[in-house]
Amino acid sequence: MSHTTVTLDGADAVELAELLEFLNDWLHSDDVAASYGRFTFGLLTVGELRADLCRFAFLLGGNNHHYLDEKAEW
Repeated sequence: MSHTTVTLDGADAVELAELLEFLNDWLHSDDVAASYGRFTFGLLTVGELRADLCRFAFLLGGNNHHYLDEKAEW
């Protein structure tokens, strides 16, 4: 399988990281979390999704690096 390199303009990467951080914060809401659980049938927890969003935001240069701490509360 070949590896494809994708590049983003710096401003686009920042905007995408901010969007991921927004989604992570939004999912922290109890109302949204309950709806998400029904929508996904519990196959992926909100905590798992939030961890992925934070990791992707961090890789794009986002500032939520503290979420990468294994002891972080989701």
